[in-house]
Amino acid sequence: MTLFYFMAADRELQTGSFGLKKTVMTVMHYVTHVNPAAKNRPPMQFLLEKYPEGEELMEVYKTEEDAAGLYITGPIPNTWLLQRENSISS
Repeated sequence: MTLFYFMAADRELQTGSFGLKKTVMTVMHYVTHVNPAAKNRPPMQFLLEKYPEGEELMEVYKTEEDAAGLYITGPIPNTWLLQRENSISS
């Protein structure tokens, strides 16, 4: 489920924090065990050139929502609208 579908849901969804589940691993571990195909992509090639030993730590997220972090709060009170009405009537 992407952020768009979450926001356009036709039913009330629970509130709270979703996502932010990350794994920290070295660049070399990522390209050898997790995603070997990434070794041929320019961003990963840049990291491997910059850190030839591959000991630099990186954060790996499982889903798009995890990477973005998704925070859902309950109904937002229209306090700004009340403040505006009060300032207009003053």
